[in-house]
Amino acid sequence: DVSDVEGFSAAHIHDGDIGENGDVAFTFSAASEGMLEVAITDLSEDLVSDLMDGDWYINVHTDAYPDGELRAQIVPDTTSIITFKLSGE
Repeated sequence: DVSDVEGFSAAHIHDGDIGENGDVAFTFSAASEGMLEVAITDLSEDLVSDLMDGDWYINVHTDAYPDGELRAQIVPDTTSIITFKLSGE
């Protein structure tokens, strides 16, 4: 939701590690007021590997900061939940 971002102009997913700038991999488009969406239909093995390694980030651009005002690294959730049935027999 970018409805509170003053002067919002664009948002992208970049292929880049923490602290590094990377190329634009995907561009967000407007979905509804303040909401964005991105359609990802074709991922190369390299891009999937980069995603799983935490090497993607979101960059939000504004009129005041055309190179990017907000950046957030996309980190995969590696939490696993394992369940099993216990019996007192």
